Amino acid sequence: MIFGITGRMGQSLVAVLREGSTFHLQGAVAAADSVRLGRDAAAEGEATGVKITADCTAALRGSVVAVDFSVGSAVAAHARACSAAGVPLLVGATAFDAAATAELDRAARSIPV
Repeated sequence: MIFGITGRMGQSLVAVLREGSTFHLQGAVAAADSVRLGRDAAAEGEATGVKITADCTAALRGSVVAVDFSVGSAVAAHARACSAAGVPLLVGATAFDAAATAELDRAARSIPV
């Protein structure tokens, strides 16, 4: 599952998954105001079959790990969603604040972060 699917890094991860990774895209999250909501996670090339949503809970269903390359202001909410779903979280987003760091610390008590 990828948070920030519409960004440069999110699309780079889609490309890597196509190259024969043992992982498969399970969910794709973008901001609630994204023009790509409801569209396929791949902006270019072969479709992934995964539709972009702003619903973190729905996107996390069936996921074994989540990768966050969104924006710093969204990291805390993503950490809460992953913790509630029991899905480990890898954060590549930057520029998050002390509140997000505290939320990541809380999430790390129940899931790998």
